Amino acid sequence: MPAASLPQLVYVVRLWQSDSADQPVWRVSVQQPDTGERHIFADLEEYFAFVEEQTCSIAVPPVDLSQ
Repeated sequence: MPAASLPQLVYVVRLWQSDSADQPVWRVSVQQPDTGERHIFADLEEYFAFVEEQTCSIAVPPVDLSQ
């Protein structure tokens, strides 16, 4: 399958460090350039869960190259 026809996700990702009571925490903001929709995450774990959810929802079944 040509790369141009494979699904893709495009986001502008901003990461910044925020002070917490005991240690610094990374915050994340993700914005879709075409819609302007924005998601803000309190930590990296929330962001990684979002990425996994987004990629699993559009995953393409593997192509059988043996034929």
